[in-house]
Amino acid sequence: MNEEPWVSDSNASDRDAGDVSSRGEFEKLAEEKPPGFFAELLGFLGSERKWWLFPLVAFLLLVGVLLMFSGSAIAPFIYTLF
Repeated sequence: MNEEPWVSDSNASDRDAGDVSSRGEFEKLAEEKPPGFFAELLGFLGSERKWWLFPLVAFLLLVGVLLMFSGSAIAPFIYTLF
């Protein structure tokens, strides 16, 4: 007899026989398109109840957009904001 409690002597097919429906569900989930970065970020903020991070993330995105446009023809209009 095995002295390791996590090792089972039963056949693997017996163990997985009741798992047929979940295997089909797993395959469907695996074929789905993964969520985008922002969808995953919002999902994380919602599931972890980290809503206080949303203004910080929005501010950092706004600063990034302003920095992107600072070298373009839109720059004079950005400078009038400050």
